[in-house]
Amino acid sequence: MSEKRGYTRYNINGEITLKAENGDPIVFQVSVTDISFLGVSVSLPENVDNLIDKVILFDLTTELSSQCLSGKGKIKYTKEERKGVDLFYRIGLEFVDVDKKALLDFLQVVQERLSVRKSKNQPFRRPGQHFGAY
Repeated sequence: MSEKRGYTRYNINGEITLKAENGDPIVFQVSVTDISFLGVSVSLPENVDNLIDKVILFDLTTELSSQCLSGKGKIKYTKEERKGVDLFYRIGLEFVDVDKKALLDFLQVVQERLSVRKSKNQPFRRPGQHFGAY
């Protein structure tokens, strides 16, 4: 199946604060399943069905960037999932009002840090040395 999304998605961990425009903030230490230019998918310990299609204020931080990504989003879906005996809820938060330059800067830092991590985990190769079948 070909990828339907037009933007690269990055898997990161972080903390997200969600707040309905007229409600109390809800803070979660979360696994951010992926983030892209259009939105973020987050695994939460609680169901937030009551926030579907509502405009949500959010602040997202990760150890990969010293920047906090803030803006407004809309929860497009929630999905109950299990990992072993653990129950969690995956949500899709579509960005609706985010500073695009700040978002691009945030994603660029994430991409650079993930590339460095990945390259540190690669085995040492001498010039011309190949691993695996081609």
